[in-house]
Amino acid sequence: MMYRVFGESPTIKIVEWMLANQEFDHAISEIASGTELNIATTKRNFEPLVAHGVVKVSRILRKDSLYVLDLQNRCTKAIIEFDKQIAKCCENEPEDTV
Repeated sequence: MMYRVFGESPTIKIVEWMLANQEFDHAISEIASGTELNIATTKRNFEPLVAHGVVKVSRILRKDSLYVLDLQNRCTKAIIEFDKQIAKCCENEPEDTV
């Protein structure tokens, strides 16, 4: 829901996608594909999320790191709560007015 308020910036697209797909871990290439961003843009916008602990490496498969949301991180918890609040605020508004 954040994209409705903040637009579809690459970081917002990544965070929204990770929120929607948090039950599994994902390689950067899968995140890029899922968000329809090129791999370079995904990597560039993903690095701050890792640096702030919003996402973390869950395991390494062959030579690819797989990532998940760090649900114990305070920033991640705040993002999840914020996304829920935005969804409540926007639930009755037509998409083109938000």
